[in-house]
This record gives sequence, C-alpha cells and structure tokens, in this order.
Amino acid sequence: MKPKPPHRLRPMGPEDIGAVAWIESVAMGVARRDEAWHTMLTHPAYRSRVLEETGPEAAHVVGFVTFSVAGGEGGILNMAVAPEARRRGYGRELLMAVLEGCRAERARSIYLEVRRHNRGARALYVATGFVQVGERPGYYTGPADDALVMRLDLKPYADARRPEAPAPEA
Repeated sequence: MKPKPPHRLRPMGPEDIGAVAWIESVAMGVARRDEAWHTMLTHPAYRSRVLEETGPEAAHVVGFVTFSVAGGEGGILNMAVAPEARRRGYGRELLMAVLEGCRAERARSIYLEVRRHNRGARALYVATGFVQVGERPGYYTGPADDALVMRLDLKPYADARRPEAPAPEA
C-alpha cells in the first residue's frame, strides 16, 4: 500500500461536482450530469462524502461515495477513487464512513452493486464482510458488465466491531 498524504473526509458540496464527475468518468467510463449531482446533494435521502488530499498547495478531491439509508437498509449508490490515488486505503476509508453513517441511522444492512470484473472493489467488499446475494446480467454499459449484488448485515452500535479489527479470542 502506498503512503497516504494528509487528507480529510468531508461532506460533498456543489463545488466538488467537477472533480467528482471526472473521477466517476475515469473510474467507471460514464459520468452523471451536473444536474443529477445537484439533485443528490439536495435530496434528504442521499449522503455524499468526498475524500480530499490536503497539502501545502491546494486541497484536491481524490475519492467520493454516495449512499442512502431508508427503511432500515443502506445502499451504496456510487464510490470511486481517482486512479493516481489508489492503493492508499482510501476506498476502505470511504467504505468505513458509509458503515458508520448507516449504523448511526440504524440501518440493519447495506446493499451495493459492483462490476463482476472489478476485482479490487470486490476484494475490498468481501474483506469487509459483504456477501454476494444476487446478480444483474448486463447491468452496466461502457464497458458492458454484469453487476454482482452484495449485502453486509450490520450489528447495532452496542456490539459492533470495525471490520478491520481482529475477532476476539474464544
């Protein structure tokens, strides 16, 4: 893993849309229109976070995640890290922010879809405890790929452990 420069996780704002759209287009081959991002930022059901590196010059966004919580279920709608910032643990950091946000809103589980051929993301999700519960053939375009539906059952705050923490000895 590459070393992490100084960085911070914060709520996404309208000023971040350009950087987030660029990361989305590079990482996924498609990008939402600015209007869609504005809707996600203003809709009460959506939570959007950006991860930005902060240095001696200017801060710049290197990753983002958007998720929702409703009816006891969380859903990761989109998550990506810029190619030049990968292998630093930022994906895990974004994912942990989602888990914490979903637990805070009393979600019992989190769902996501991931490209079948995105081995790095799939490995992260499996290492965090997600399991495959379904498949959506031909779900993605640009390039075409199947979606694997994954779920993580959350423990309430009282007995929750962070996924990277070792299990207690029996």
